[in-house]
Amino acid sequence: MLGSRQRAPPARTRHRAGQLERESRGRQEAMASSYERTGTPGIFKRGDSFSVAYRHPITRKTTFQTAGKTLREAKTLKRTLEAQRERGQSSPDGQLTFAELWTAFEQQHISTLSPSTAADYHSVSRRYLLPRYRLARVGDIDTAEVLRYREELLRTKSATTGRTLSPKRVRNILLVLASAYSFGVATNRAWSNPVHGLRRVGRSQPSETRAAFLTQEEVAEFLRSVKQVNPAQHCLALLLTQTGMRLGESLALEVSSIDLLHRRIHITRSVYRGIAKAPKNGKGRTVGISDTLHEALTEHLQGKEGGLAFPNRTNGGYIDQSGWRRYIFDRAVEQSKLPQEKKDRLRIHDLRHTAASHCIAAGVPISQVMELFGWSSSDVLLRYTHADSDQAADAGANAVNDLG
Repeated sequence: MLGSRQRAPPARTRHRAGQLERESRGRQEAMASSYERTGTPGIFKRGDSFSVAYRHPITRKTTFQTAGKTLREAKTLKRTLEAQRERGQSSPDGQLTFAELWTAFEQQHISTLSPSTAADYHSVSRRYLLPRYRLARVGDIDTAEVLRYREELLRTKSATTGRTLSPKRVRNILLVLASAYSFGVATNRAWSNPVHGLRRVGRSQPSETRAAFLTQEEVAEFLRSVKQVNPAQHCLALLLTQTGMRLGESLALEVSSIDLLHRRIHITRSVYRGIAKAPKNGKGRTVGISDTLHEALTEHLQGKEGGLAFPNRTNGGYIDQSGWRRYIFDRAVEQSKLPQEKKDRLRIHDLRHTAASHCIAAGVPISQVMELFGWSSSDVLLRYTHADSDQAADAGANAVNDLG
């Protein structure tokens, strides 16, 4: 039956492969002929030096590595190479540390990434990877060790929020580690990637990672708490809850992009770690200004003719996102009267989630919601639907009321 068996390569291809194999074997035999055998298998002598024959664990090619002037040194090297071979590690880089691998990774790969992505890589290495693996040898970090580390990370509390790291955060940390090892494999600094083969965490428990949704009363409680924590930041919090703008987009917002006369905000930039760039979807968009937000922005922008709409107090530059999250958002959530379950799960991005959900519940057409929030796919809307069960039941009954 067609496709029931694997096709053999063409005769010309098989001939060329055999020729290359014979040439490679001939070169190895010529090299081996220049070494004198000793009484110990795998140890050879050429001139006054001893060498150890080493077979590559993947290519199976034999190479010779100089051991020293004595047979004892050769035997020691042979035991070391055999131990490394069992771990799937190459002999030339047997003593390579993870810090050395990371340094090469920074210079040759991370330096080519965008500034914001490079900042993420540096942050992960500084906080998580180098403190644990700085002096570890590349070949000593195997899949079992990465699995142990993953379990520890899932129990680790964030230094900024005090909460345990989310499965998504742990996955991102391990992705950086996997990228470093992929670079090591590509540059012959490592023979295998210990992160590959691990099952992803967090996908089997969607209820634990599902975004929190605030009702109208809970939004009012959150804003009241922000005003109590820092009245100067109330307008920014109101902007996040009513427009669904991302925090980076709000902090990069300039006065010239706010049109109070026509009640429009033009989103053209976003900021991350102090670096301005295009919004997440790569293009700008426009959102409207409600009556409440119009009143707050009019008061907040009074006397400002240009620059950032929400600058920091030090030099008028961008507000630090981590600082705003820690000292404004987290404190406001903690001091609010929101249910404890929502306090434990609420993130800044859930304010955007809440705004989108209220727009959908109010009957705003899907195409307009996608335009307002900068989505390119309607699939993402499934995450933003929070229909009340009683409302859904009534809507379903009304829809089929005239049938039959």
